[in-house]
Amino acid sequence: MAAAVLLGLLAAEAGVRNRHGAAAPATSGFDLYVVGDSTAAGEPYAPGITLAGLVSGMFGGRLAGREIRVTDLSRPGESVYPQSMAFERALRGRRPGGAGAVLVYAGHNDSGREEGLAPFELLRESFLSRSALLSEAFFYAEKHFPFLRARTRRAYSLRLRRVIELSLEHGLRPVLATAVSNLADMDPGLVPGRGLTARQAAGVLRAGLALEKAGKPAEALAFYSAKAAEVPAMRAYLQYRSAKCWQELGRADKARAAYAAAAAPGTEDNFGRAGEEQNAAVRALAAEYGVPLVDAARLFAVRSPGGTPGAALFSDGHHPNMAGYLLLAGGYAAALAEKFGEPAQRRYTGPEAAFRAFSYGAEERALALVSSGRWYFSAAARHAYPSQRLSLARDSFGRALALAPGNFSALFGLGLTEAAARSGLLTDEAGLDWLGKNGFFYGTQYRLDPARLAAALERFSVAGVPPGLLAKIKAAAGGKAAAEEERGRSKALADAAVGKALAGDYPGAEALLRRALRLHGGNAEALMTLCSVLAREGRTAEAAEACAGAAREVEADPRNRLPGLELLAAEASLEASELLASLGRKKEAEEMLKACLRKAPPGWARLGEAEARLKKTGSSRP
Repeated sequence: MAAAVLLGLLAAEAGVRNRHGAAAPATSGFDLYVVGDSTAAGEPYAPGITLAGLVSGMFGGRLAGREIRVTDLSRPGESVYPQSMAFERALRGRRPGGAGAVLVYAGHNDSGREEGLAPFELLRESFLSRSALLSEAFFYAEKHFPFLRARTRRAYSLRLRRVIELSLEHGLRPVLATAVSNLADMDPGLVPGRGLTARQAAGVLRAGLALEKAGKPAEALAFYSAKAAEVPAMRAYLQYRSAKCWQELGRADKARAAYAAAAAPGTEDNFGRAGEEQNAAVRALAAEYGVPLVDAARLFAVRSPGGTPGAALFSDGHHPNMAGYLLLAGGYAAALAEKFGEPAQRRYTGPEAAFRAFSYGAEERALALVSSGRWYFSAAARHAYPSQRLSLARDSFGRALALAPGNFSALFGLGLTEAAARSGLLTDEAGLDWLGKNGFFYGTQYRLDPARLAAALERFSVAGVPPGLLAKIKAAAGGKAAAEEERGRSKALADAAVGKALAGDYPGAEALLRRALRLHGGNAEALMTLCSVLAREGRTAEAAEACAGAAREVEADPRNRLPGLELLAAEASLEASELLASLGRKKEAEEMLKACLRKAPPGWARLGEAEARLKKTGSSRP
């Protein structure tokens, strides 16, 4: 069977596992589950680098004498309830016995308000949760009927308790964590209304900021204090500016208190921050059950100037940057090391070392920065004074361009940011509606057809975006469109080649595949199919090179970091190893096997076969 067909089946199997929870893991492995939100997932670096991947890497992929098998159940943007439901579903298929742990990081998407539980919530906790069928029914009912949702601090604690108890019932060790956000360099929400206009807010802040810029923090502090009493709707924001003044005056203690007060629950904003009350609940649960706790809030504070976490450890308002993720992953690794009596084998020396270890290149890092830029841009929507958030968006897009000059998404994001800074794009309902309909808020790459691009550029021009930037966006779009067209034609030719290969027309298939690769040399599926065709014709050395090339392309291109293609890369590496071994090139075959095992995704059907082959060579798994 042609490789592309085989990998299609493998990709479908991966999709089923991702939708319905992992299939029952082998008890010989160390099962590492991840439950939580987008930080648990590893945004903005996922899927190339994840929190679980960093933790696993710190143990060299093995813990308690077993291979670590990751089941990532994180649910970006969702509350702890669907996160806990995903975990419950996954455990229904888990075989009893075997070592394992659960990394839990949740809180930013849950309310910090203290409210009692509604009767239906009490019913769910006391009765419905005992029945898998009724529990599923209620879960889907809640998705369609918002009035059934209970997003209170009490509900948050109950769902975390459920995760802990499920873990312990299945012989897994939960590791909880407090949630931490960017307090020092992410300003609070400031939404017009309730007696506050955008013009009024801007007037107050311009006057205060002028005092700060003039080197008069004490005067600015007095000004903010007076205005907070006059304009209650601005209290949180003025506390934030007061924190900056206290910091300038060298009063870190006062600054910490003001930053915390500014971020306290109750301020309307476009994103959530876990409050101290939620973190206190996490600490209390860890103590009650005697389970490990990674106190990320305190860990980040200790590593931050003045004790307040800021941009040095964050990529946006609440997702860590790589330095922050290494700190968080190190906390989880330390907890696991203590619990299982096995020290972590590897400590990444810093972000660059982590990027190298995961083959996370400049293009991928640029896309992560684009994602951060889009986050800041989205968080600026409806803000009465969006300047700081737009400045952070501008900085993220600019850093992305430094890594990947000419990157269309970075340039387009910069265009949106400049348009918003010069017009009411983020405050007028018409502008917000246009942004939403075009999918210009959160995300990574911008995808526009020619008509939508032309309309966007016209709007940018009217808003006063500099002509030089418009010209760069147009040039990047032209190159991007041509490249996408060539990729599409390459894929069509590769698909046609599969049909010829299945019919036994190997020369015809090879001709189509060569044409496909001339159009797009990074077509990993075409390379894998070519490997199969060449092997059929007895051209072993060429086949090995094609298979190795397929694996390289999946690793090199961030657009290829998809479950199906990651399986293809593992298959390609294993096939290349077998072909090289048949040619007597044993050292190369062994290195290819090691590469295969280093990058093999969880659940790959031939993982055991690859391990057995490496064992026969006398080498150990990397």
